Amino acid sequence: MFKGLFGSRKKNNLIGIFPLWMMILGALFAIGGVAVLACLAITEFGKHGIVVDLTILAAVFASIITARVAFKDEEPYKSGYSGKKKKKKKEASTRSWNDYLEKYSELPHFEWKLDKEKVMSIINNATFSPYMTRSGVALNNVLISDDDKWVCILGGYMPVDLICGYNAEKNVIYSIDDHEIELPKEAKDSEISMDLNTFFDDRGIFYTSMPEDAYSKYIDSTEMKFTHLDEADFSRVRYKWEKAVADMNSNKKSSKYQPVLEDGTICQDIFERVLSSKEIKKTESAIHKKEVKLSEYLDFKAYKNEFSVCNTIALLKKLEYPKNEEGLDFLFRCLRDVDEAYFLPAVDVIMKFPGRKIQAMIEENAERAYESMDVVGLAGLMYLAKKMQYKIRYVEEIRLNQAVAANQKADVQKQQTAEQSFATGGMAYQEQI
Repeated sequence: MFKGLFGSRKKNNLIGIFPLWMMILGALFAIGGVAVLACLAITEFGKHGIVVDLTILAAVFASIITARVAFKDEEPYKSGYSGKKKKKKKEASTRSWNDYLEKYSELPHFEWKLDKEKVMSIINNATFSPYMTRSGVALNNVLISDDDKWVCILGGYMPVDLICGYNAEKNVIYSIDDHEIELPKEAKDSEISMDLNTFFDDRGIFYTSMPEDAYSKYIDSTEMKFTHLDEADFSRVRYKWEKAVADMNSNKKSSKYQPVLEDGTICQDIFERVLSSKEIKKTESAIHKKEVKLSEYLDFKAYKNEFSVCNTIALLKKLEYPKNEEGLDFLFRCLRDVDEAYFLPAVDVIMKFPGRKIQAMIEENAERAYESMDVVGLAGLMYLAKKMQYKIRYVEEIRLNQAVAANQKADVQKQQTAEQSFATGGMAYQEQI
């Protein structure tokens, strides 16, 4: 009743703005005032006991009302208070697991991060098939797009480069912006769970818990929101994020990474995950000391993902010319896909080689790409040539031959038209020319 009378404390009213001590003082004054009236009543109407009784009752009632209003919805100061306390508003910095849990949908988590209409258009035009592991095993519960950019799990589509791990116990997938995407209950099935573990493990980088400061490293990796990212940017953003996480972990604790193990074999980390700058430095030092040969790192197929390929590009950059000359073929192999994280770093390193050597390699690879109809690979070579302000002779010859062929075809068609027109009569021929 009194709440309706005075209004909620969340609104602007006098009750809500007075501190507790002032309300208590007011209550005492109210009780004192009623007590004075009671004394007067006793003096004037002492003979009428009923008036005294009513006056005292009114005083008690007034004190109860005043105290109720004073204490209403207030946080009690006394530690012994056992009443129900008002819940405090959760601070923005407080992080609970449920705060970052994403519900599953057709485009889980990313439907409000990306342009859904554009993404679904890409997905609808793509072909999905069971993911094939490096050992040739088909994962029927994990479907991958033909361009290896999108994965479909139980009807939910996600960009491969923006998800970084899986936790079977929690039944969640992790995204690089520090979110947990809750999978449907069906994903707890042992066969599905096994396929998910195999999928992430097969791609090399596999987090079973969210890396520390994951969101801040995502912010460091890109100043844009997800909605401004183009599909071609996913891979580069992921690599920057992985590199930032690796460097952070390396700075906080001593890295156990050693390029060569005690048994003399090569450490496989370089093929599976992104190495920190310190770990790349260790590998460079091992090559200088001839503990390991550079050729051990130049098998492109040995790398589990495009991000680990960047390790060797960074290594070749450190070694510099001519010590890195052996890695030139590896760098040109990186030009075959302009959308991958390793493309631009490879271009930067290649441009530090002598111009004539690079031009010869461009011509050789351009001819091979054209003959094999590798359009994307040829595009990568043309990008490099443009950066070097070099015109690929092989491509120029093709263009010239195509132009000559087109002109010859046009001349033949024109001659045929003229002959047909002349055959129908002189006037028709004149109209044609």
